[in-house]
Amino acid sequence: MTDHDPFDLDAEQERAELNRATATAVAEQEARDIEWLMRGPIGRRIVYRLLAQCGAFRTSFSPNAMEMARVEGGKQIAYWLMAEIDRCCAEHYATMIEEKRTNHV
Repeated sequence: MTDHDPFDLDAEQERAELNRATATAVAEQEARDIEWLMRGPIGRRIVYRLLAQCGAFRTSFSPNAMEMARVEGGKQIAYWLMAEIDRCCAEHYATMIEEKRTNHV
């Protein structure tokens, strides 16, 4: 049995504030992690390989619907990572692409 009282609005408010603070702290740490990874050339090479492996730079089309669905699933991971990079440190994404273009990656 729990001591949770759904009618204790003050406790509910405190719990909601704690949940928001925790979520904010987690999001900030995740942003710092992505920025750290993208800061150096080794991390950018790893990220580029991951994006390529997930299919971010190629078409998903296949006459086999199940294969196309599998490739699209991988792309969703790539799109999530690209969105995180864009949110946290977009300038590093441009650096990564330029390094790859000039064969420094």
